[in-house]
Amino acid sequence: MIPAGKRAISIPVKEQTSVGGLVLPGDIVDVIAIFTESSTGLDKARTLLQNVEVLAVAQEAQQPIPPAVDAGQGVAGQTDLGQTPSDVKQQPNAGTITVAVTPDQAQLLALTAEKAKLWLTLRARGDAANVELGATDLQPYGVTPSQ
Repeated sequence: MIPAGKRAISIPVKEQTSVGGLVLPGDIVDVIAIFTESSTGLDKARTLLQNVEVLAVAQEAQQPIPPAVDAGQGVAGQTDLGQTPSDVKQQPNAGTITVAVTPDQAQLLALTAEKAKLWLTLRARGDAANVELGATDLQPYGVTPSQ
């Protein structure tokens, strides 16, 4: 169930980087990248993407939402995306999570996965507000780059 104009891309995860394995198909997540000092000169975190739909966790994928039926028109236009299967189980040992992103975001995720560690944060149902965030580092806490 890939939404129109989007691409499916899988990102590597572990239990701790996927909210303890609680992420399910149909959930909405934000993607954070952790860059190391060796790659950027300073350890830092950056939220790359917000409001990203999870299409699959390992091999457990979303199910399509049945189209709405209009009594006089047949099948009405459907804009809803997939839904979490009723029998889905959490997969804390999943090695990948597949998300729906734009082509530009897919390139960003692919490159970042090669240079940084990706973490997911799970959003509450109905929370679609984007937050303006800059990069975070540990310098305010007295941690400085190695010499």
